[in-house]
Amino acid sequence: MPIFIVRYSEIGLKGPRKRSEMERRLLKNIGASLGDRDDLRIWRERGRIFLEAPDSLKQLVSSSLPTVFGIKSFSECTMIDFTSFEDLVEKSRDFFVRSTISRMFAVRATRTGMHDFTSIDVERKLGEALLPESLGVDLEHPDFTARLDIREKKAYLYNSVTPGAGGFPLGTQGRMVSLVSGGIDSPVAAWMMMKRGSVQDIVFCSLAHPIDTAEFIRSIEPLIDRWSHGSDPAIHIFNGTPLIDLMAGGEGFAHPNVGFKKFLYELAAAVN
Repeated sequence: MPIFIVRYSEIGLKGPRKRSEMERRLLKNIGASLGDRDDLRIWRERGRIFLEAPDSLKQLVSSSLPTVFGIKSFSECTMIDFTSFEDLVEKSRDFFVRSTISRMFAVRATRTGMHDFTSIDVERKLGEALLPESLGVDLEHPDFTARLDIREKKAYLYNSVTPGAGGFPLGTQGRMVSLVSGGIDSPVAAWMMMKRGSVQDIVFCSLAHPIDTAEFIRSIEPLIDRWSHGSDPAIHIFNGTPLIDLMAGGEGFAHPNVGFKKFLYELAAAVN
């Protein structure tokens, strides 16, 4: 079955206890993005998360992982076992050689664990093995990049890296209340706070129901359906139409614009 290697960035800056907590949450959110299916296997190793899925779910995994906050990038890869440095180079050469025929190429390797060789040793030796069939090496603008993530006696081979959303796993930074309208600015602001790991409870004050309510629902659908994996955001819709007459008549609203915003802040505080 295909294996996906998942990388994070900011989580790695945390201490061991907090990092472990965030990794567990990231695993939970990845599983939720895929429907918590029984035919998936998700596990973590130092600095990496791995996902194994049937061939039939490759497209689902590839489209879901970019929407999970906390993921810096991911790659579909092939895992090989090796017994020695020479064995690693030979098996990697067999895997990559067809892709480097008549092309400029580069080799990039990372390594975790105890080995009698370095990442640079792998890049040099594998580069030598691939060179005869290629057009040569280009480390800055290659036509193809052979990539290896070596972990103890296993190596994960791949050539492409798909960017993720980045940030922190959703749910690791508590909850917040977002005042959202039917426009684009407030949903984007809520999304940016979700990227920092905070679940967003949404508050909307309708002044022209059902027209503006429908616009509001359309604007937050992506936040809820596409980006809220592993969380349970609450949505609060309030009927604000009685305020229109009050603001128009100036009753308690000498400055309607400012007064309405103050009311919204008080509404959000009450929800929180």
